[in-house]
Amino acid sequence: MGCQNILVLEHGKVLELGTPQELLEKGGLFRQIYDMQMSIGEGETA
Repeated sequence: MGCQNILVLEHGKVLELGTPQELLEKGGLFRQIYDMQMSIGEGETA
């Protein structure tokens, strides 16, 4: 991942702030969205 920090907002309020790795380890909303995106391609073949 190419960014230093990610700011996760929910309804205009800061929900999470940290590096991608920190947010993945925290297991919050960022992790949920990341997991959903990663699962979209599962099962697809080229």
